[in-house]
Amino acid sequence: MAQPGNGLSTSRSRSSTRPATGASKAATSQQGDAVARWDYSKFDNSNDSFQWTNPFFGGNSLDRTYLPPDNTFNKFTLTGNYRDLPWHSVISARYTWAETKSNANLGLSALNGNNVYNATLPDSNTFNGDNVNQSFALAGRPVP
Repeated sequence: MAQPGNGLSTSRSRSSTRPATGASKAATSQQGDAVARWDYSKFDNSNDSFQWTNPFFGGNSLDRTYLPPDNTFNKFTLTGNYRDLPWHSVISARYTWAETKSNANLGLSALNGNNVYNATLPDSNTFNGDNVNQSFALAGRPVP
């Protein structure tokens, strides 16, 4: 591994992102239509961290940089509208459900300014992230 200077190092991280998208027009007519859509992304990182020489901590001390953890993202959307209403009105609706998951081991030590690794003392040794967002929108437009 080459050392370009000031403790920086070049490193090859093995990571990949695999996105996928699918949409389907469930129904369509003169009165309205409905569409379903699904989005998916998976990020894989084979390296949790990498070590490098940090000259700012005295000598040739090794420092560590933590890299982004693996994660997945799913999103499901339903959209539709109906036009055959009094006053030439249109009503539209949209529902979205999205989930992001990420599980990773936490760093249990960190290099301080005295060239010593101190324990970080987290409440848990792992991060188990699960975030879900939902939204619903309804709109109408009458034209009297």
